[in-house]
Amino acid sequence: MHIKKIDLTNFRNYNRLSLELKPGITILQGANAQGKTNFLEAIYLLATTRSPFARSDRELVNWLVLEPPLPFAKVEALVSRGEEETRLELTIVGEANSAGEWRFRKKVRINGVNKKLADLLGCLRAVLFCPRDIDIIAGAPELRRRFLDIALCQIDARYCRALSLYNRIVEQRNHLLKRAREGELREDELLFWDEGLVEQGSIVTVTRWEALGNIAHWLRRIHKELTGGQEVLQAVYIPSALDEPIPPPRLISPASVEEIKTAFKGRLQATKQKEFEQGVTLVGPHRDDVRFMLDGHDVAIYGSRGQQRSAALSLRLAEMEFITAKSGDVPVLLLDEVMSELDAGRRGQLMKLISKAHQVVITTLEWEVFQQEFLSKASLFTVTEGIIKPYQHS
Repeated sequence: MHIKKIDLTNFRNYNRLSLELKPGITILQGANAQGKTNFLEAIYLLATTRSPFARSDRELVNWLVLEPPLPFAKVEALVSRGEEETRLELTIVGEANSAGEWRFRKKVRINGVNKKLADLLGCLRAVLFCPRDIDIIAGAPELRRRFLDIALCQIDARYCRALSLYNRIVEQRNHLLKRAREGELREDELLFWDEGLVEQGSIVTVTRWEALGNIAHWLRRIHKELTGGQEVLQAVYIPSALDEPIPPPRLISPASVEEIKTAFKGRLQATKQKEFEQGVTLVGPHRDDVRFMLDGHDVAIYGSRGQQRSAALSLRLAEMEFITAKSGDVPVLLLDEVMSELDAGRRGQLMKLISKAHQVVITTLEWEVFQQEFLSKASLFTVTEGIIKPYQHS
């Protein structure tokens, strides 16, 4: 799988861009705030339907160059998978309400046909590494859950549906728990939602658990290569429904699924009084966590910033291998300023590792961080104020 051509209209600092891409390595060089990261963001948005950086869709629209009466931004790509080519379009359209406030919605077309947003998932698969990914390793549990959710939703429609339904159940259940706290609801009125919480929540937990087992398999090998065999990186899943962390397997047995359901029901019952007091759901995959262990120690607590960054990079490369194994498609690998904080040894190992990918797009401030042989095999571009031009490397 690779992108043959990408077109951006009114996206971030891009007015109009049409760029043909080749398989293999593409490097975008430029100063800060010129549009390098925005270009990667557009590709990732098309793959996942979500921006990894924007707090709202409004931020994605270039308000300075609007010609039509309504603000909009569009990302289009021609994606090649074997002999098949697919035209993908995602448009963010703004509409003003009676108070003059703008609201934005996404519209999707696949090969010129209007589709639902969810239909876009799987048409283009991508993995993005950016400097803030260190927070996946050392930041809040929500970021680690989101990492697994985005990876899984690119390859597993059943999981995506279960996660969406589970989140709606949690929202509704929290609303009822707040009523119960105020004495407006009996405990037995929650039973229907409890059943849905356990059923859908168990699917989410078990699928994440199994996915992490597969990712962890690649994680150990990749991190060993990246660090020259100096470090061993492992992952542990921590479900809120169980009493202790569990090493993730690569294949979940039916018995394990039932064990999770039983534990979930028991923990839900045990925390019911606290839930009534606090007015929120305290047990379920929305409270699960993942911890990363470096040579047996929690890298979030004991690892240096450099070790945490290397762990995050290894995790993204393991995600790429996981998606490839499960979908049969090698995702487009997007690396934002990946070389800036790596030492020369790890840079060299990374260049060897990513040379195996079908298509890689890398951003950089300077060419000097790459080996000459690596540059000679790559397509090189410069980025200046939202304009991308070919670069002739001497």
